[in-house]
Amino acid sequence: MTTTKFLKQAFLINYLISVITGILKIAHVSGGQLLYGVFVVSTVIYIIIALYEIYVANRPTPAEKAMWTVAFVVLSTLAGFLYLINGRAKMQREYKILKR
Repeated sequence: MTTTKFLKQAFLINYLISVITGILKIAHVSGGQLLYGVFVVSTVIYIIIALYEIYVANRPTPAEKAMWTVAFVVLSTLAGFLYLINGRAKMQREYKILKR
């Protein structure tokens, strides 16, 4: 399984668990607390995977790496969505040298 596919699946699972957890917590269902624990663990796993990918990449500057780290810690779901949509392609894009 490639890192791209794994990261996207981890984000999707994390997002679905967060939505279900929110619904259960609002409805005061007894299983909400347990699912909340699963949500926290899945969020931490997703953040670790994304930050690993960011810090292994050669292209981003240390400032960009710090920005993504703070974004993932403070705004994990929103930062994860933005990273998958826009930031990930920028992190992995390599400059192509045109041969003449």
